Amino acid sequence: IDFIEDPYSHARIDDWQRLAANVRLAMDRVWRADSGFLPVWKPAWNRFMEGMQEKQTIVTSGMDHPVGQAWAAYQAARIETPMTCGLRTDHLFETNVFSELFTKWGSAWPKISGGGMGWDNELEGLPWIRLRS
Repeated sequence: IDFIEDPYSHARIDDWQRLAANVRLAMDRVWRADSGFLPVWKPAWNRFMEGMQEKQTIVTSGMDHPVGQAWAAYQAARIETPMTCGLRTDHLFETNVFSELFTKWGSAWPKISGGGMGWDNELEGLPWIRLRS
């Protein structure tokens, strides 16, 4: 086990400290540079926080849709800090037109055609509903 992410509620800091004596812990959302825990950055949920650049940072997509996974990968590529990435969570869900473009499970990120985040054809094929007139 490399680390355990958020083993307890963030309010239970005493329990965090006890467990940290036996295994490395990683904390998301409320991480602080002085916490002693590995930072977890989920670009869809929070900003890259001050102090992360000096730490080994865990970046994840938070079990997001493939477009969200691509966003997290893009954001991680923009930051110069040692990172451990856990971005590919598409295997947890039913296959869809977005996840079909991913290669078999592996560490290589697929080339996704289109502008911006890609998936132009797949996005165009979705039924869009106007929310406001």
